Order: sequence, then structure tokens, then C-alpha cells
Amino acid sequence: MIERIMKHIILRLILLLIPLLVSSGSTQHDLTSAIIEKSNIEFSIVNAGINVTGTIGNIVAEISLDPKHLNQSSVVAKVSAATIQTGIGIRDKHLRKSDYFHTEKYPEIVLRSKRISGGPHIFKGKFDLTIKDITREVAFSFKRTHKQDVTHYHGRFNINRLDFNLGEKSSVLDDIVTVTIDIDVK
Repeated sequence: MIERIMKHIILRLILLLIPLLVSSGSTQHDLTSAIIEKSNIEFSIVNAGINVTGTIGNIVAEISLDPKHLNQSSVVAKVSAATIQTGIGIRDKHLRKSDYFHTEKYPEIVLRSKRISGGPHIFKGKFDLTIKDITREVAFSFKRTHKQDVTHYHGRFNINRLDFNLGEKSSVLDDIVTVTIDIDVK
């Protein structure tokens, strides 16, 4: 129990202390430090004909995005796999076990950009997504909006859960998972 509390405290400290690099949206190439104001990572999958949704939290990210220098831009985001929540405790506990996320052995899910194009508000990216030490490329568009001193990022993509050894083939549980990411940085 103490180990779990310490892990939670350490993750919160990391969230507060790691600077995030975000373009201010101006024409300058200078990048400014920012902190995550709020974040929401949701997923949905069809199970027995019903759309099941959930969240994953404790995001820590470095975003260096300059529309005028996209070849130098990068995004790295990490979340704690153990924070998965679907609203049903017994299911959440099962998802943390070895046949799904195996959170004791693989505590983080990592999304790392390979290439970013587009801009200035709509971007296309190719990313490496790593779950359970398995890395697959995902491509998706994301939107960046800026209001006052907060920059909002929104993106959505699909993965095949079987590509990451998340469960096994099932006639009840769909293979495709939709992931939606919303991050506000200040």
C-alpha cells in the first residue's frame, strides 16, 4: 500500500516538475515551457454489442511543436497503464493483469512522434505507440488551438488491441479500440 502511495506521489511530482515544450503559436522559433493544465485520454471498444468507454491518466508529455520547423518538432507522451478505469472495478483489475496490460511488468504506455506535417492548426503525425514492450506505428491527425495562455491538442486514432497482445481473439470483444486524446497546456 505504501509503495502504491509513493508511486502515485512520484508520478504527480513528475507531472508538476517536467517542463513541457510547446510552441507559443507565434512566428518565433523560440519554444516556451508549459505545464499540463488538464488532460483526458479516453478509449472505447465494443463488448457484447455495447460500447464500453474508459480513461487512462497520469499523462506526462514533452511537446515541441513549431509549425514553421516541423522537421524539428516532436511529441513524447507517457501514461500510467495502472490508471485504466472503465467504471467497473472488477473489470479494471482484470485489465491490469498479464493477459491485458500487465501493469506490474509494463507500467507505461508511450506515444513518440516519428514525423509531423501540416499546420498551423491541423497536423498529421506518424507515431510509435508502445504498449507491453510492443511498438507499432499509428498515424493520425490532431488539432491545435490556442486561446489566451492555453493551448489545446485534440487527436483520435484506432488501434487493433491484438497487435499489442491485449487479450485474445473473441467473438464478443471487438479488436478495434478508439483512443481520443485531449490535452490543455499552459
